[in-house]
Parts: sequence; C-alpha cells; structure tokens
Amino acid sequence: MISSTIVTRYASALVDVVTGPAGMDAAQANQQLRAFAAVLAGSAELRNAITSPAVSPVRKRAVVGRLADQLGVARMVRNFLLVLSDHRRLAALPQMIDSFETLLDERLGFVRADLRSAREMDERQKAALGDELSRLTGKKVRPRFAVEPELSFFCQDVFGISIFRMACSLKPKIKLKYIDISKVLNILKCHNMRENSHP
Repeated sequence: MISSTIVTRYASALVDVVTGPAGMDAAQANQQLRAFAAVLAGSAELRNAITSPAVSPVRKRAVVGRLADQLGVARMVRNFLLVLSDHRRLAALPQMIDSFETLLDERLGFVRADLRSAREMDERQKAALGDELSRLTGKKVRPRFAVEPELSFFCQDVFGISIFRMACSLKPKIKLKYIDISKVLNILKCHNMRENSHP
C-alpha cells in the first residue's frame, strides 16, 4: 500500500510537467492515463507482469512501453508511466490519476461539485446547474454527476433532485460544505415548464 503522500508527490510532479512550458493538453493526458489504467484493470496477467517482483525491471519497462505505444499515448505520459514502473509504483496508478485530476483542477482554478440526483439529467440541465453553481459560489465549478435512486423520496416534483454537495478548494485541504440549492432547483423548474409548453 503506497501512502497518500507519495501518491500526491507523483501526481503533483505530473501536473507540473503537463502544465509547464513544454506541456500537453491536460484532458488528453488524463484520458490516456485512464485508458492505460483500464487495460491494467482488465488483465490480471498484465498486472502481474508489471508489478511482480519476479519480473525483471527491464522486462517491466518493455511491457509498459509496448502497451503505451499500442494505446498511442503521448511521450510525456509514456515517460511518466515508465518512471512509475522503475520505482514500482504502477499499482497505485488509479489513485495517482484521481490525485492528478484534483491537483490539476486546483492549478487551473476549478473546484469540484459532486451532484447527486435520483434520475438522470439531460445535458441542458447539467450545463445550467454548472453555470448556476459557478454564479452562486463565484468560482469556476467542474461538476460531476451521479444518479442515486434512493434519493427519489426527496423533491420528486423537481426531477427527484435533493442533495448537492460541493467540494471547495481550501488549501491545503479540500473541505466539504452544503450549499443552498433553492436557486439551483429553479433552473430545473424553468426547464420543466419550457419542455411542457411544447407539444
């Protein structure tokens, strides 16, 4: 088990490189890391090949490099994966990706908002909620949406939406606070009325 301090250290180094003068598109880097992690998650044999102490470091590098090439990852991402392989840290890649996303949002001035609803919202509703949260908080909000059917007994007349939680970046820690959602819910009501007004 790798400590959160080590995970953060590697993720922070990657953020520095990606956002530096010779960096790359951050979303693309994140997507490539996710793709690599997904392949590892789907193959126990591959995970063993790159994490087992019985496999030589040279062999591990060859496997990581070949997989990175097959996925078409950028050289910057490939080099990061090779560093993890050399230091026997690839098992912690999923945690490093999560930390990378959080640190990158902080670097770019975003805060994350975890939005839970009992039913799936359409793209217009999601966009409107994101815009309203940004207006209410005065920050650039990057919303993440999830469906939790058990919330359906709340606010059933407004798309079943009940709880909105926003993770506010308060350096050096991220704290959780609840916000007034009455104005946010008005957006959904307006969407609902407009949709019902059309045949």
